[in-house]
Amino acid sequence: MGGERNVILIHIDTLRRDHLGCYGYRRSTSPNIDRLAREGLVFTRAYSTDVPTIPYYTSMFTGLRGTTTGVVWNEDLPPKFPFFTRFLAANGVVTAAVSTLSSWKPWFTRDFHYFMNPVAGTPQRVQQVDGEEINNYAIKFIRENRDRSFFLWLHYWDPHTFYWPPGKYRYLFEKSGWYPPNYLEMDWSNSQHLLPEVKRLWEERCRYGYIYLGLSCPSEVEAYWRERVSEERRIQYEILVNLYDGEIAYVDECVGNILVTLEECGLEDRTLIVITSDHGESHGEHDDIFNHVDVYEPVVHTPLILWGPVDMQSSGRIDDLVQNIDLVPTILDFFRVKKPSWLEGVSLLPRISGEVSEPIRREVFCDTGLAQCARMIFDGEWKLIETIHRGIWEKPANPELYNLRK
Repeated sequence: MGGERNVILIHIDTLRRDHLGCYGYRRSTSPNIDRLAREGLVFTRAYSTDVPTIPYYTSMFTGLRGTTTGVVWNEDLPPKFPFFTRFLAANGVVTAAVSTLSSWKPWFTRDFHYFMNPVAGTPQRVQQVDGEEINNYAIKFIRENRDRSFFLWLHYWDPHTFYWPPGKYRYLFEKSGWYPPNYLEMDWSNSQHLLPEVKRLWEERCRYGYIYLGLSCPSEVEAYWRERVSEERRIQYEILVNLYDGEIAYVDECVGNILVTLEECGLEDRTLIVITSDHGESHGEHDDIFNHVDVYEPVVHTPLILWGPVDMQSSGRIDDLVQNIDLVPTILDFFRVKKPSWLEGVSLLPRISGEVSEPIRREVFCDTGLAQCARMIFDGEWKLIETIHRGIWEKPANPELYNLRK
């Protein structure tokens, strides 16, 4: 295929869509991503098919739902399911990934010419790799393959717990002010069941709040808690959200460095950039804190931005329901590679170009099977959730029905 087309698929793990400026966030967390959104196309109703991490990325690269592949939690992917990158490679596209997921599941390297794991040999850092470490491999790959047609997947983990951005980003939002949404009460955190990693996040990162509160020792914090429990909890919660937003700002700078590299290599005019996430993060909604093991909106409603050389006849925003498995036929179409008939996704290109005007999907589905077993269906107005096994969570009702327009 020569050097005519490239795709860079960027996943920012655990990124809430509503913490990006292009989705209405009031803090300046994402200037580089926001620029791509202004110049490109924003999908306002993109949804994951499977959460959390392993089921999502399995569905992402097979183009099949977890209920089809059997990967709904921590299962291994049977060899009969290829990644869509196999079809790119067979048609002359160099396929590469920079991700740590091979430390968890070696089969994530399937059908990539190059799979670069910056923390290979240190599996405890799978979720703690820094964006700059990802970029060290990504930028080198882009420069060395500028004359070839390539598909590059970049997997940034920075907004995932534990929130601890580097340098200036740790303090970036300290004085900008944050207030919980009106529907959030802070008293729930007293009885909230915390998974071990979230409990550690809460305890360790809130020690950071001593300086923030002007308190010098744990005994002062305890006294403060007795006097102003609700306000203290809100402030500690704010500290964690500030750190989370700092992680987003840091990874946004890393994305900006990728854009600079593309410009320096003269690749902007033939590179499609896709920015999305596997899932968001609950920040207290539905009594869940700093986690992503349910099918409520903060988790399954994800960002999706496309920028690059595609015929975009739309107005810059598309409100159609779409899912991550739709990216597979879209990318194959962009490379002009024949799509396998068994894919469960729908190509976005005909809708983007104006070739068709009908909605891409009438409804979306999502499943989770980690800390609970639940599934949802959403038709753009009504959302129905069925909990098959509640796991460690108390549920307000089963099933749950929500009108999201109201």
